[in-house]
Amino acid sequence: MPDFSSLVLDLENFRTRPAAKAALLRAGDASVPALIDALHHPNDGVRWVAARTLGELGHPDADLPLREAARVPGLEMVCADSLDLIAKKTGIAQASSSAGAAQAAHDPASLIRLTLQPPQFTVSDAKEGLEIKVALPAGRSQRVGVNLHMKDADDREYIQFRTECGPCRSDAIEWALRQNAKMPLCAIGVGDANPPVFVMSRCVFRDSLHPDEVLRTVMSLAQNGDMFEKALTKEDKR
Repeated sequence: MPDFSSLVLDLENFRTRPAAKAALLRAGDASVPALIDALHHPNDGVRWVAARTLGELGHPDADLPLREAARVPGLEMVCADSLDLIAKKTGIAQASSSAGAAQAAHDPASLIRLTLQPPQFTVSDAKEGLEIKVALPAGRSQRVGVNLHMKDADDREYIQFRTECGPCRSDAIEWALRQNAKMPLCAIGVGDANPPVFVMSRCVFRDSLHPDEVLRTVMSLAQNGDMFEKALTKEDKR
């Protein structure tokens, strides 16, 4: 039986991390308790690798710990990806996904509020639906708006998540549009404000909305939108 305490310790060092992760994967289900404990490790890298490894192992016992760890700044995306891996490997999370979709179809605002909890997220009512203030590292923050009442050309309902990123300057448009190739979950465009602003957005069909999708979408918009704003303006107004 591997010494799991030593393997977790080896995750702290980037030189020994790959071999330690490979050993944990080889140990299979036996390594799950140690990896779940490592989600609370003081080292950011250890927490990230633990979350990723749990997803690759695909053990259902990791589902709830990963959902709790997803509330920790910096772990949101990797936890959401790992939860998807567990769902695909086991099928156990599919029932949860169906339940989440059914709930979202009736009341997506409640689903979003339940998914995004303080202190990292502050959700309030807005004209089009909701506004989410996301706390980010270094004291920065980013606001994400949610339009709950959108329809496409086929009359299918969808929800739009969007965040403003800064003034639309003519000398930055080409650079801004090139950033779309780097962001698989969201896209940059020009909003209809006066004066015009850059807007980053993502749309999700109402009947497929799920807590993991909400978390992944909001964090991707908040993190990328804030980086875009910082590069464009050096400020933190949005």
